[in-house]
Amino acid sequence: MTATVAGEAKTRVKDGACIFLNRGNWPAGPGCALHQYALARGEHHMTHKPEVCWLVPLRRTVEEGVADDGEPQWTTTITSFDRGAWGPGGANFAWWCTTDADGPDAYVGRLPVYRSMEHELRAMAGDGVYDELARYLDHRRARARTPLPFPVFIR
Repeated sequence: MTATVAGEAKTRVKDGACIFLNRGNWPAGPGCALHQYALARGEHHMTHKPEVCWLVPLRRTVEEGVADDGEPQWTTTITSFDRGAWGPGGANFAWWCTTDADGPDAYVGRLPVYRSMEHELRAMAGDGVYDELARYLDHRRARARTPLPFPVFIR
């Protein structure tokens, strides 16, 4: 670990990437060593990865304000993370999966994101907020109509 100018802990960089990045020639395949370690132990990757790593592809912002009664109030927003969130250097992240030219691969899967990232969302927003969100989205999905293919013939 190294420290930033602000004194925050940060992983060292080796060959232009995080020191925990396993390259393609690694026996377990390419990817985060901490993520692979957790999977090999049957644990969730959040157990071993720094918060900034397990948050992706989600982004959490917290705004501090004052409630009507004068007490402190915090508003947490959870949204998608894009390259711009990293600042001017964000455009250089070739691995970034949320803004690919062919579409955001980060949000495609067998389950909707609110289900596949349940652990992360619970950690970010709390169990009560997650439970309410899941109830709402489950209800909404149950009412949704399944789009049927429309036959189009091009001659």
